[in-house]
Amino acid sequence: SMSTLKVDTLQTTGGAGLYPAKVWSAWNQVGTQSILGSGNISSITDGGVGITTNNFSNSLSSSNFSVTFGCGGSSTDPYRYIGAYVTMTTSTVKTISLHTTTAAYDTAYNAIQIIL
Repeated sequence: SMSTLKVDTLQTTGGAGLYPAKVWSAWNQVGTQSILGSGNISSITDGGVGITTNNFSNSLSSSNFSVTFGCGGSSTDPYRYIGAYVTMTTSTVKTISLHTTTAAYDTAYNAIQIIL
């Protein structure tokens, strides 16, 4: 059977703090956007070419969090990509994927990790 471990703070044995991701998501923007895998994500919203909003299952205590975002295509794709976040709230993060011409572009693989 499975057990649940509930803690308020994580630390190393030396007492240093550990800060696991509060939210993570991987999604495909090509065609109908779809979630490839996630944690604390209830859904995604297609905001147009290259734009996605990840909607959190459980809101965060602050919108002042750290977002890591990356995006890319296949190994045969001629473009190089830049991922940027547009807006952050306690319940969503909106991102945009751009290719080398700085135009918005639907990429095959996008991923975020959020630490608070």
